[in-house]
Amino acid sequence: MRKLVILFCFSAVLIVLVGASTVGWQVRALPMVWLQFRSWVRQSGTHENLYEVVLRPRAAWVKDFYMQNQRLPTQEELNGAASSSDPVIVVIYTNTPQGDPPWPHPGRDFMLCVPAGDWSLYLQSWDGKEFKYWTD
Repeated sequence: MRKLVILFCFSAVLIVLVGASTVGWQVRALPMVWLQFRSWVRQSGTHENLYEVVLRPRAAWVKDFYMQNQRLPTQEELNGAASSSDPVIVVIYTNTPQGDPPWPHPGRDFMLCVPAGDWSLYLQSWDGKEFKYWTD
């Protein structure tokens, strides 16, 4: 929670400081910063649950699949591995997205994504980093 407050305060200060030169877009951006912060706080419990219950286990399954088959699973294979009681859609990226730096081990590294409300949650296989982007 402390990190969220710091992030919001930093964003607000940055908007105010830059506003000395041009005011228009900063004033319009402030409500968006507030909406993003509020959404982050309200949904953080749901997000942590999705990482714990869905993304981390699916990442472990993909790593096991790779060890057994020496290739990454297709989207259909990943979908088939989900239990029937788990309706969460998980998207697997097996290639570096355009514009991103190359992944350390092409063909072995992957990234998983879960759309969660107005957020997209990600997990990188090569370093275990978890991050999310606001999509609203």
